[in-house]
Amino acid sequence: MRAAIGARALKAMGLKLQRFGAPLRHLFLWVAGAVFAALGVLRETAAIAGRYSARPPGLSAADRNVALTLKHRLTEIGRPIDFRVFGSRARGNATWESDLDIFIELEAASPTTRRRIEDLAWEVGFAADVMISPFVVTREQLEAGPVGASPLIREIMAEGVAL
Repeated sequence: MRAAIGARALKAMGLKLQRFGAPLRHLFLWVAGAVFAALGVLRETAAIAGRYSARPPGLSAADRNVALTLKHRLTEIGRPIDFRVFGSRARGNATWESDLDIFIELEAASPTTRRRIEDLAWEVGFAADVMISPFVVTREQLEAGPVGASPLIREIMAEGVAL
């Protein structure tokens, strides 16, 4: 949540962190968000805060477009087997601080592929003023690993919005 505040602050100031790796960017954005929030520099307007409060349940058109943009950009890396939005934004009860959780299933995912996906998610999210949190798994992890038995996976499959 703090990372979303930091991303908004950096975007408002015109700063870019493109040359840093995704983990460092996320840490920097979280720290920047915590600092700006503590100082009271960022205050959400009623229009921004209200855009989530009176919305019908489900994925908003704006969030769907951001997710579809990321899915399209993923073709640079490979074609996902499954791609779903899950969490508060998929349920329709997100706040202005909520991130956009995206489940991505791939046939195989090396550490390099995972880093490239995180970088793409950051770029797409930064452009749309949304913090995207990709959850990348492989087919093997779902079928033979402990990830497949996770309650989170069951929740994603039950409530996630497939795109």
